[in-house]
Amino acid sequence: MPILQYHSVSPEGRYRSPTIAVHPRSFDRQMAYLARHYQVVPLDQVVTCIAERKPFPSRAVAITFDDGYLDNYAYAFPILKKYGHTATFFITAGPVVRAQRFWVSWVCEAIEGAKNVAGLLRDGAVPGFNGIVATDSQEQVIAEVTTRLNRMGSSARAEALACLATVCATHVPEEPCANGLGIMMGPEHVREMSLGGMSIGSHTVTHPNLPRLTVEELDHELRESKALLEAVTGTSVEHLAYPGGPEVTNPDFSDEVADFVRRAGYRSACNSIRGAVTLNEPLFALRRHDVSDLDGFSGFVFKLERHRLGSLFVSPVHVQQQ
Repeated sequence: MPILQYHSVSPEGRYRSPTIAVHPRSFDRQMAYLARHYQVVPLDQVVTCIAERKPFPSRAVAITFDDGYLDNYAYAFPILKKYGHTATFFITAGPVVRAQRFWVSWVCEAIEGAKNVAGLLRDGAVPGFNGIVATDSQEQVIAEVTTRLNRMGSSARAEALACLATVCATHVPEEPCANGLGIMMGPEHVREMSLGGMSIGSHTVTHPNLPRLTVEELDHELRESKALLEAVTGTSVEHLAYPGGPEVTNPDFSDEVADFVRRAGYRSACNSIRGAVTLNEPLFALRRHDVSDLDGFSGFVFKLERHRLGSLFVSPVHVQQQ
């Protein structure tokens, strides 16, 4: 069965990238399609089916969101309620609960306000960005920069962000800073969605690449985010989504990370590897289908149905069942 992975549901405007965003009109059409043809089930039910080897409900699909953008509350939440759907929102706890800087948002802000960033990066002005794509598209530059930053450890990323601030003639804001530049949810939004039937999961505290952390940093990211979100919702936070992307050479998780997640008290973890889940799925390596405006509606439908076409579309990357 498919687990859908969303990030942003927002109209045209600032901070919107087609690589991670879906327009509210498109999202409404997608949710209407699910209401007609699928049974939207909670992620918790999916995990229980896998753990107990019970069949998934007929034509089941689960919906998830990563990061914690304010547009999730403003646009996605009302549409989900309109169709009676539930979803799991994986929240980056630092920006949302503590109003700390969300570095992904800051990168968008910095690059959108600068000129010739790609050229300066190619000239070696920022460590780790030699050979960046030659383009005048700010969206492509933002996508490339965030991908590379996702692959870095915490100290290397902090150095790169400081250099990027110089290149963009801006500054890395001190923490706390206006709730992630004003595009992240606050605790009150998370609490309302939880009370409104949505599930809240963890996306760590600071959105790092977990395999590159020290043992102490990894333990902090997993346990602290869980505790912060449980304090906001008053409910148990049992599921996590690994920050990062599906690159095989720079994965967002590992066997060791998955074991830490289990020991931190989570029941499951989702990654960004594309594919549908089966009853044999490792609970700490649940695959998902990412959804964005780049798909179009036909692409969205294809992602829902592709797992029925066989193993051609199944990624071989897994970690062992914990």
